[in-house]
Amino acid sequence: MFEVNVAPGDLGFRLHLEPYFDISPCNSSLVTGPFGVEDDALTAPLPYHSDSRVHPLYARLSSPINHAFIGPYLQVRLRGKSMITGFVTKGRPGLGQYIKTYRVQYSNTGTEWREVKDINGAVKIFTGNMNTKSLSESILHLAITGSWIRVVPMTWKIAAAFRVEILGCPIFQPGTRTCWKANNVTGIPTFDIFSTTKTNLGECGKECHGHDECHGFTFNHVSGLCQGHSHSNYLNVTLHPIKGADGSSSSLLFGKQEACP
Repeated sequence: MFEVNVAPGDLGFRLHLEPYFDISPCNSSLVTGPFGVEDDALTAPLPYHSDSRVHPLYARLSSPINHAFIGPYLQVRLRGKSMITGFVTKGRPGLGQYIKTYRVQYSNTGTEWREVKDINGAVKIFTGNMNTKSLSESILHLAITGSWIRVVPMTWKIAAAFRVEILGCPIFQPGTRTCWKANNVTGIPTFDIFSTTKTNLGECGKECHGHDECHGFTFNHVSGLCQGHSHSNYLNVTLHPIKGADGSSSSLLFGKQEACP
């Protein structure tokens, strides 16, 4: 299941898409991906570096060549409370800069921080990169939960430049909501409610939630194409149960449910 939580906000309503299905692995991309954050959720201590190519918004793995983040630490405000299962880092291609080791802190408030510990209870020192081209993945022995993450470089080559992905999954939050059932589909229909582009899966769910006649939606996480469908528009598609999907596939169709679990 997926849910859109609705809470009163300064401008009407604030909506947020949450996953709620036990069969999916908790390894979605929480920085860039269907549950990814906006650019203003990537921050660091001010003032930022004089080179604008190494500001926090370029900490994504997908940033242009010669771009990355450089600073004492990168702070990520996740889209909601999440389970964190691992991290992926990459250096700054073209300039030979990368971090060799780093620490990670996490928080539920953004003010009180805890260190990620190793299996022996000591502060965990993560292994970074050996060059600027390859990815270095670190999977946690025990998952952590939080709404904020700080990545703190410890040692580096030339400069503490890095890009990072946080692996995990948002955690279900109870409240007023719309629930969606995700299915793999054959023969995704042409939209008949709306067609637009969005930055992530949650924004696409908000769009469908805002249309009473929208009964389901599809989202292509590569192109950002978000399409809304009426109930009659996909009566003839073939639905297949999900087996280990993480919600990032563009072949998923999300149908509105009458009741939430």
